[in-house]
Amino acid sequence: MSETAGAVNNNALLSLLIVDDEEEMCRSLAEVLSSHGFATDYLCDPRNVQQYLRDRPIDVMLMDIRMPGMGGLELLSAIRQSGWSGQVIVVSGYPSVENIVRAMKIGALNFYRKPVDLKSLVQELHQLASTKQRGDGKGDTGRRPREATRAGEGPKRF
Repeated sequence: MSETAGAVNNNALLSLLIVDDEEEMCRSLAEVLSSHGFATDYLCDPRNVQQYLRDRPIDVMLMDIRMPGMGGLELLSAIRQSGWSGQVIVVSGYPSVENIVRAMKIGALNFYRKPVDLKSLVQELHQLASTKQRGDGKGDTGRRPREATRAGEGPKRF
């Protein structure tokens, strides 16, 4: 079943995908980021991310590390091996030097501890949007995401 959670915003600064098994965290973060001009979707099951990326272009992915079924570092490695080159920001309640170093080596742009410092995150996303608008294309797929499906069945857009 498909559900549109709002009009597609083709003027969004960036298209974001939040991947976290905690739906309330996804929903809250999506609401905050969408209020700052970002198009946001989320997935609570990391095993659905690769199919999502084949179907919808995303500029930046925000992902947790500890999730059932597939951990964030495993997911990050898999999407890099598949050729996806968008930006990834890791958000975790379990930061460790080992996880941070590993995430950065695999290709994460940054690592935030939960609860997320929203001011810093929004500032970083605005900087990425500025880079994209200047045309250097980091993380830019050049297309916008389409409508989302219900949480549990797929992503949700705010």
